[in-house]
Amino acid sequence: MEKYFLVYNFFETPNDFGTKAMLIAFIGIAALLYAIFRVQRQKKISIISLSIFCLFSISWNVILQFGDYNSYNKIEEFYKQGKVKTVEGFVSDYLPMNIGDHDSNETFMVDSVAFSYSDYMPIDGYNNTCVKGGVICENGQAIKIEYIQKYCLIVGVPTSVYVANITGNQIIKLHLKK
Repeated sequence: MEKYFLVYNFFETPNDFGTKAMLIAFIGIAALLYAIFRVQRQKKISIISLSIFCLFSISWNVILQFGDYNSYNKIEEFYKQGKVKTVEGFVSDYLPMNIGDHDSNETFMVDSVAFSYSDYMPIDGYNNTCVKGGVICENGQAIKIEYIQKYCLIVGVPTSVYVANITGNQIIKLHLKK
């Protein structure tokens, strides 16, 4: 058995449920209170506009945060149900992300399993590219990856193998050889 050390664990990374929503809600409410107490009766339209903005921003952020939380729970459920797959081997077909092209991904294979991610694409799982300080940087690295086959997390059904090989799979745990 090869010895590996854990460099990434999805369940130990900090999640920011609610922090974005709270920040935007705070800014919106502060602007509304400023308009109410500073402007007083002269600018009722400003107060109404800010009120609509506050309601919209709070509602929008609640929806986004619910989606993030739901996605996290689905991954945790898959993990507890043993739907996490493990691949161990050497990195092959490594292509680094082009730092000048925010649409490019870092891609590689391990034992015919495709992985693809970008620092600029928020995903649930490891997405730290080599050019931004990630640990997967070349062909031949001995790694062990625990991953979830690319899923549509709302429905919970696996995508086709073709789509998974293009978009990669979600890395839940990443181990490097000692």
